[in-house]
Amino acid sequence: MDQKVADLPRGPLDAYRNKASFNWKEMLHFIDGEEMLQFKQHVFKTLENDPLFARQPGEDISVEKKRELNFLRVKQLFRYNFLTKEDIMANPWKAVFLDDCLGMYDWAMVAKHGLNKGVR
Repeated sequence: MDQKVADLPRGPLDAYRNKASFNWKEMLHFIDGEEMLQFKQHVFKTLENDPLFARQPGEDISVEKKRELNFLRVKQLFRYNFLTKEDIMANPWKAVFLDDCLGMYDWAMVAKHGLNKGVR
């Protein structure tokens, strides 16, 4: 299990993390479960490897450019088709986890994607 979940980056909170009375990776596994952890990693790896989703720290882009990128990214999400109707029927929590994963990236994209999926 430790190989599947990456360690947190080193930082000022390390002293407190070392004092914890529990293993956070075990807690994550207990809360999310193996299937959901694999699903989240699949979503994150896919977005990380797609240049359309690349971001530069401190980038300042115009509203029009943001709208255009949002449109292109949502279009790409439909191509990826992370969840089929069968997946959602088998495990409705996957839709929630997908929204959470995408929301960590951009909530406007989640809203646009959800509206498009919901009215189909």
